[in-house]
Amino acid sequence: MVAKHLGTNLANELAAAIEASPDLVPKSLVAALTREPRLRIFDRSLQRIGQAFQSFDHYRLASWLVGRAQATNVERALSDLATYAEKDTFRAFQVVFATGTWADELYKFDDGMTLCPVKYLPFEVPSDSFSERVILGQTSFAMFKPFEHPRVHQAQGASQTIPDLDRTYLRINDELRLVQELLSLLGKGTQLIAFTTVPADNVPSTGLLSWHMPEMRTALLGSIVTRSEAMRLAQLRSDFQALSENQRQALRVPLRRLVKALCALSLVDKAIELGVAMEALYLSDQTHGELTYRLALRGATFLSADARTTESIFKDLKQAYTLRSQAVHTGTFSRKNRSKATGIIDSAIGHVSRTLAAFIRHGPVKNWEALVLQRVARPEVAAPLIAGVDACRAGWLFVLRDTATGELSHVLLPSFSQYLELDARLALIAVDMPIGLPARGSRDCDLQARRLLGEPRRRSVFPSPIRGMLGTKTFDEAAAVLAKTDGRGLQKQVFALLPKIFQVDNAIRSAPSDSLSIIEVHPEVSFAAWNSGNPMLHAKRSREGRAERQRLIANHYGSDAFSNVRAAFLCREVAHDDIADAFAALWTAERRCAGNAEAVPQTTEQDEEGLEMKIWY
Repeated sequence: MVAKHLGTNLANELAAAIEASPDLVPKSLVAALTREPRLRIFDRSLQRIGQAFQSFDHYRLASWLVGRAQATNVERALSDLATYAEKDTFRAFQVVFATGTWADELYKFDDGMTLCPVKYLPFEVPSDSFSERVILGQTSFAMFKPFEHPRVHQAQGASQTIPDLDRTYLRINDELRLVQELLSLLGKGTQLIAFTTVPADNVPSTGLLSWHMPEMRTALLGSIVTRSEAMRLAQLRSDFQALSENQRQALRVPLRRLVKALCALSLVDKAIELGVAMEALYLSDQTHGELTYRLALRGATFLSADARTTESIFKDLKQAYTLRSQAVHTGTFSRKNRSKATGIIDSAIGHVSRTLAAFIRHGPVKNWEALVLQRVARPEVAAPLIAGVDACRAGWLFVLRDTATGELSHVLLPSFSQYLELDARLALIAVDMPIGLPARGSRDCDLQARRLLGEPRRRSVFPSPIRGMLGTKTFDEAAAVLAKTDGRGLQKQVFALLPKIFQVDNAIRSAPSDSLSIIEVHPEVSFAAWNSGNPMLHAKRSREGRAERQRLIANHYGSDAFSNVRAAFLCREVAHDDIADAFAALWTAERRCAGNAEAVPQTTEQDEEGLEMKIWY
């Protein structure tokens, strides 16, 4: 049918060309292409791919057609050519090659934007010496976004400006740069090596790429982008796009300067770029006088929750901005002070990253003076207490930490609601139990948690019960409710959890105030995030599984943290894995308290009681 559409003679010529000499393009095939009315667009010998025009006449079309037929078959090659000739657009990818961090798997965002190793690109990069030596030789990962590229053919000497297409390139390239900038909030200093536009394999083209290379200096390779970091990156992109145009424009300045600070080769350049980022964040109202003091006070006020933290952040920011002035005026740091200056700058980079992440989530501060005065006027609040909680045979194991001193404690409560009898400073509980139950069907957070974990740990995420099952007394009664509502069977593990789930649900819905937050965690998801995005290798009740989980606990909380809890309770009351799971919940509570926890799903999903269905890690 395709051969008939483009002419039987063209199909015969193509087949004969491949059979006779696949390395040569016969004149008869070129002539057949020239005579085909559908292919008159190639009379105009310049084809626009990306931001450049390339010579692409009937001879080069014949060469492409022979190669495509060899890679697929005659029918497919002619079909691709017919589609290109009939449509006004074709599929293409805007790509940027980057260095400074690693990606060892493919991460695809909702709008098609993708971050991946070069080997996972859905197209081949030409193997010419420039691409291999200059581009691929420095690349550690790539980012690309597919789009519909207008089909443009022009004659020599015609105007080469196409405003709509040029605006499309600028927009997508800006989106690619934004990903680079948001990666800096995850501590990833990345540099962009080269931009290019790559047509899909089924698009007639020369196969040559036009490169746009921004200014770049070689950076040392950093850490790998983990799956949890990729999910946080997706949330940052979503939050950023939700801001107003003015807010986005204002935040791009400190974002770009933070990238430059992370990638700077000298400490002097790092200090200067960081100083500009701090000015853009904390002095955005163009205030005058006592700039160092104002900048440090504003940053510390915004980021801290207590006097001790405020003083520490104030000192970091003040010293970092002083280093910026020294770098500008002297251009050097003494060898004696270089190590100390590096530590100060690294701490300030962390504060700037946290500020930017908060601004992206909630919007920039509109009135700095009002914020500072409000903080000064309110009484000092004691540092909060946080808890990680896991259900056990004897009730509920609470592992608590004082956020001011870091001191750990533990307690075993028969009923979950007895948390009300604990220290009044208790501000956050992370519990391994479903919170928020669907009226029917599955929870998205459970599905996404299983995808995060992969095999075999995904099987540790049990399906949550539906709300109608709460309060049922027997397995048969609960199974009947589930079968009638959802038409599926009930697992015995899920039924065994129903009394515990009911306790948590009842405690949350009857809580006396909103001064305390209770969030849901799943220990295996938390352990995976804790382990740099890698799920545990062994089951939690195995000897190897206990060892790998306790290793994480010891590295973070101290070598005796686990054993102290273990010594306090009998194994028939609290199992080894109950203790490990409570510590995993506590680790997530710490991240939530610090503002850098992540969750699935990224959107807010509530049940019919208004309880959030989200797993934090």
